[in-house]
Amino acid sequence: MEPLGSVGDGMPSVVRRVPLGVPRRGHVLTTVSDAYRRPVRAAVEVIEEALVEEDEVDRVRCSCFRRCLPEPGAWVVRPASELLGWTLVAAWLTGFATGRIARGAGIGDGVRWFFGGARELDAAGLLPERALARADEMLADCEDVRGYLELLPYVLDPHGPGSRLSVRRDGETRRARDRKRAEGVYYTPADVADFMIRRCLEGLGEMDVPPAILDPACGTAVFLRAALAALKSRWPDEDTGGLAEGYLFGTDIDPWALDAAAFVLLADCLSGGGSDEVPPASSWHRLRLNLACVDALRLDPPGSALDWDRPEAPDRERGIGARLAPAPCVAAEPGVFDERVPLSRLFPQLPDGGLVVVGNPPYSSVGERGDYDGLSKTFSILRSRSGPASEVYPLFVEQMVRLAAGDCAAGTLVLPMSLASNVGRQFVNTRSLIDKTPGTWRFAFFDREPHALFGEDVKTRNAIVIWHRERPERGTAIESGPLRKWRADDRAAMFGTIRFTPVAGPIQSGIPKVDGPLQAHAFESLAGRWERLDHACSQIGRLPLQRVLTHQEKAVFVGATAYNFLNVFLKPPAKALDAARDLSTHSLHVLRFATREDAVAAFALLSSRLAYWWWHSTQDGFHVTARFLAGLPFGTDALSGAPRAALAACGERIWSRTRAAPIISMNRGRSSLAYSPNGLGEERTEIDRILIGLAGLETNFVAELHRFTARAVRAELHAVANP
Repeated sequence: MEPLGSVGDGMPSVVRRVPLGVPRRGHVLTTVSDAYRRPVRAAVEVIEEALVEEDEVDRVRCSCFRRCLPEPGAWVVRPASELLGWTLVAAWLTGFATGRIARGAGIGDGVRWFFGGARELDAAGLLPERALARADEMLADCEDVRGYLELLPYVLDPHGPGSRLSVRRDGETRRARDRKRAEGVYYTPADVADFMIRRCLEGLGEMDVPPAILDPACGTAVFLRAALAALKSRWPDEDTGGLAEGYLFGTDIDPWALDAAAFVLLADCLSGGGSDEVPPASSWHRLRLNLACVDALRLDPPGSALDWDRPEAPDRERGIGARLAPAPCVAAEPGVFDERVPLSRLFPQLPDGGLVVVGNPPYSSVGERGDYDGLSKTFSILRSRSGPASEVYPLFVEQMVRLAAGDCAAGTLVLPMSLASNVGRQFVNTRSLIDKTPGTWRFAFFDREPHALFGEDVKTRNAIVIWHRERPERGTAIESGPLRKWRADDRAAMFGTIRFTPVAGPIQSGIPKVDGPLQAHAFESLAGRWERLDHACSQIGRLPLQRVLTHQEKAVFVGATAYNFLNVFLKPPAKALDAARDLSTHSLHVLRFATREDAVAAFALLSSRLAYWWWHSTQDGFHVTARFLAGLPFGTDALSGAPRAALAACGERIWSRTRAAPIISMNRGRSSLAYSPNGLGEERTEIDRILIGLAGLETNFVAELHRFTARAVRAELHAVANP
């Protein structure tokens, strides 16, 4: 029963418990996970230190806990003692988190439960009694059964404490954090994975049978766990274990992540009503057959040229003894896997129907690798002078399209927001690929402030991509949304307000971040204009803050970053920086004009709500680039004749009010200067009317700009009416 709370009228109300895997105000996922992981990791370290006979340890681990089909092999190499230590503790933790093992039971009890009492498979017998007792003592600190079940994917993360906040508290954790960042590892909150999987499957419409779901960078199964819950919700009469074994697949470069993923799925199968008649080890091995250690960039779709002699699928009805025999193929046999790896040779049990690709790929560079030339031939977005410094996550977008197959092909990925606005060749190629790929593409964008999608410890701007392809193919449809700013208390409501707005392509130059048909129409109209600000500007350059006070009057200065307003100002008063100490070394943009009237008119244009909305819609929500300023869709039409005079009059009024209120801020001991137009509603509305008239936009777009700016500044959620 859910706990009851009360509301203002005294009537009871249901207070829903927020799962521990969901970040919120005062609840940082990495911090909470580290607290739950601490006794678990301590027990692993005790066991690892006690396992000194590596050959014997490896033999036992291979006989008891290895996938019994060939797999190409790991990139992340871990000692056998570390792997077995994690495995023994994970077996115990799975029993504890599912209520199969009572608090106070030891690792030996956990291993016997896991193997169904098969004493000859008691891997804990390798441990000295003193080490085993010490590990059991560590695990005695584990108390919250439900909490461990909810946090199981994060608790089984082998990296250890290494978050932004942990480094502040303990510098010794920096090494783990650096490794996570180098590998691009950011574990996804549970509600993000749940939302993505649910919306992705909704796009497929009615299906008679579940689709196969593949996470090519599955880690410890956050997405596969969400997928299992979604499949069970949609096919409630199906056995949970049958859904997991029949339809969930994953790959990763870390062998322990895959073993841990099998434990996470096993725990959910047991919690979903799994039978205790079959030893959990048997179910674990069946799940582990669907997980393979391989670099996901080497995967090829079923039916590819290399897909010859598809091996016989493993017999899932054989007994536990057959599954726990030593595996003859720990790594690939010669000739089985070369440079490319067909999915159907890796997973002969893969259903013949559709395939849905999901996940959170690494946020890192491709790096130096021997098969780079081969990757360039396989992935179109790596062509055009790309190199090892190229980002790896765009390759997963192309891989999603390559691997997803069948009538219910679909996919969903959570990515950095640079996918939408970065103008580097690799990102232009990625957007071009999207433009050419049939199906419906939906994009949801999330700012990092006030609160971030991955929680307060992982400050990133993100894009959630959801794609599904219909048969027959009907071309490409693009649907977008705004750059969402939101507060932690509104996190659950935020996912309920996400809607998508159809936008016109092509999107090679960027994916517009618009909210509703009125904004979409305005964006399309402005994007099609020939006029640009650099047509009316004599020069756009950079200038350090210390030279601003001595610069000519015929210029506009623009900060290189922004958030709630574009930092735009004219030549400041001589005393503006008297209170400042060391000045910022970050340079400002300087736009030079032929006359001061032109400069003041351009200042008004850049102070408008329309300019702020255009920046929000086309850029990344932080950087203000020279390219953006040059491409603002107003030029000689705004800076000549009557429009220039009207804009200049508005600009003079705004500057007369803002120059008296400079904003001096400190960052790392250096002062920066800003001026905000927020609060000058009458002047900005008049500027918006002038610009909207020049562009021929609907007059009600003025009110829409006012609402947009208010919501963006207050980080306020709202639900749009269109589906």
